This record gives sequence, C-alpha cells and structure tokens, in this order.
Amino acid sequence: MATEGMAREGMTIRVLGAWRDMRGTMRAVLDGRPSETALLVFILVSGLLHFLGSMAEFWLDPRSIGLEQGEALANIYWLGIFFFVVRTIGLYMLALLGHLLARAFGGRGDAYASRAAMAWAALVAAPVWLMLKFLGLSLQGEIGHEPARAIGEFGYIPFIYALAHCFAEAHGFQRTWAVLGVIALLVMMLFSGLMLLSSS
Repeated sequence: MATEGMAREGMTIRVLGAWRDMRGTMRAVLDGRPSETALLVFILVSGLLHFLGSMAEFWLDPRSIGLEQGEALANIYWLGIFFFVVRTIGLYMLALLGHLLARAFGGRGDAYASRAAMAWAALVAAPVWLMLKFLGLSLQGEIGHEPARAIGEFGYIPFIYALAHCFAEAHGFQRTWAVLGVIALLVMMLFSGLMLLSSS
C-alpha cells in the first residue's frame, strides 16, 4: 500500500526533507493517498510535539502563563486535552475553511486534499516549532523572559509557510506567495479580532 511505502522510506526523513521541497513532498503525500487514519496520526504526532514543548515551558517557566510551578504541573492534564482534542478538532475545522476558501478562489483540490495539506503542514512544522521553543527556553537566562518567549512564538511562522505551500499544491495554485498572502491576512485579522475582544 502507499502508506506502507511512505513508512519504508522513513517518515522522519520525509518530514525533515520536506523543507527542501515543500510542494514536492506534498505532491508525494497526495499521490500516496494516505488513509484518514494516517492523516489523523500526522496531526496527533504534531500535537504530541507541541504538548512536549508546552509542558517543558510549564516546568521551566510556569510564570509565563501566570501560574506557580505546582499549579502549572496540575494543569498538564488540561494541556493534553487541548493539544490532542481541541487542537485536532480546530485543525480539521481550519482544513474545511481552507478548502472552502481555496475552492472560492478557483482551487481544484477536494476536501481530502485539504485535510492532507493541513495534516502534512502540521507535521512538518511541529519539529521546527519545538526546536524554537527549546531555543527560547535555553536563552531565557541570557536575553530575558519576553525576548526568549518571542523566539518560541516565531515557531508558528514555519507552519504558515508550510500550510501555504501544501494548500497551493493540493489545489493547483501556481503562485504560492499569493496563498501565503491570503493566509497571513487571515491570521492578522484573527489576531486583531482577538485583541479587540480582550481589550473590550
């Protein structure tokens, strides 16, 4: 089967190699037609990496979320619920939204292609996010709390980059930068809305 071929090649190598040719690896994923279960595993593995990075932050810097260390550790259960349940559902909802937007702009991919693009982007971006999270935590004593935390937050940029390339390939868009621009605009609108809600 196609998914078995992907496993033989080595998923770790495929994930790391995706940054050399993001659209090419996305095309390989689509050609392989991994099952819905495999796509779910992609998302859950990415959630595991996010969970580990956030758990490390809770342990090393619990005051970053306004808690003492004991309180932070007590909330690890809820952290797991967020990354393995809430985040997973959220990514599927974003895949549906992305699919509808892509089709509105002339995209040719089906709903499966959109889910595959979201799952693959989440998987390949998660190790970069984790690396930047640990880098920020390791530099906290030298550059201060806020700059160190900002380094970790930059980890979401690779996800946006990967998502743009994956959706562009999944829907047959030639101009990846245009897809990236639309996603960046939507993210800015989302953050602006959240800031307005928090200030009201």
